[in-house]
Amino acid sequence: MVSFENILTVLSVASCALAGAIPVHTATSRISGAPSETAEPSKHAKASEITKLHPSGVNHVGADKAKATKLYEAADFSPGAIKEPPHLLTITVINSQSVAITTEHSRDPGAPSAVSGHLSPGTMSAGETASFAVPTNWIGNVAVANAEGSDITGDDTLIEANFVIPASSGYKMAVADVDVSYVNGFSVPITCSCSGKVVTGCNKDLFALGKCDTMNNKNQCKNPLRSEMGATEAAPFLRPCQHAAWTYVNDGGADAWGFCQSGEITCCVGTKCPKNPKQPE
Repeated sequence: MVSFENILTVLSVASCALAGAIPVHTATSRISGAPSETAEPSKHAKASEITKLHPSGVNHVGADKAKATKLYEAADFSPGAIKEPPHLLTITVINSQSVAITTEHSRDPGAPSAVSGHLSPGTMSAGETASFAVPTNWIGNVAVANAEGSDITGDDTLIEANFVIPASSGYKMAVADVDVSYVNGFSVPITCSCSGKVVTGCNKDLFALGKCDTMNNKNQCKNPLRSEMGATEAAPFLRPCQHAAWTYVNDGGADAWGFCQSGEITCCVGTKCPKNPKQPE
C-alpha cells in the first residue's frame, strides 16, 4: 500500500452529531503520505494537531443531530439492532483522478489519534491509495484539493467522520459515521462507500456544470451559504449535489450514520468514482 501523504481530518455535521460529539469544523492535524505496508503509529499527531476553526466558524458537526435523527428513523439503528463494529475504523482514500491531490488530516482536540498511517503532510499521486485506522471516540476530517494550482485553504471538500459511542442511552458500542461535505466549499468530487455501496458524496465535477461566483485564488469555490444556519437549499453552484454531499449547514441527507459498521469506509476522489444514487439527476 502506498504511503499516505496528506489526509485531512474529518469533522462532520453528521459524524459528530450522531455520535454525540460536538466539535467545530476544526482541528488541524495533517495526516499524509500513503501508509506503508507496515503502518506505524502516528508520530506527529500530538505536535501537529492544533485546534483551528475553519473560516466558516460553523459547528458543522453539531448541526448534524437533525440529520442523524432522520437516518435513525429511516433504518433500525437501535441499540439492540445495530451491528457491532471491529475495534478500529479503517478509512481508505483512493485518488481516481489523473492528477495528484493534496490531503490534510485533522481531529477533534479531545479525540484520540489514529493508530496507523503516517500523520504528516503530503500528496497522493494519480491512482494512489492510502488508509488510516482510528479507535473508538475518534472524530476528524480529511480535507482534499488538487495538488497543482491549489492548496488546503478551508474552502476544500471534506471527508468528515467519527467513531463514537452515541450519547443516547442503550448504546454500548461505537457507531461509524461519515459524510462528504461541501459546506465550507468545493475543491474535488468525492464519494464514500461501505460494504460496496455508496453512502455519501457526489461524483460530479461541479466546475464543469456551472459557474462559481465565489472562487478563491486557489481554484476552489467557497460556499456562500457556509454560515447561513437558516438555509433550506444549496447555493446554485452546489445544487447538483444537494442531499448527496453536505451542501449547506442543515443538509442532513448526506450523512451516513450507522451504515458503516463493517468498520471500513472507502472514499474515492474524482468523477470516475461510483455514483451516489442520491445525486440529483
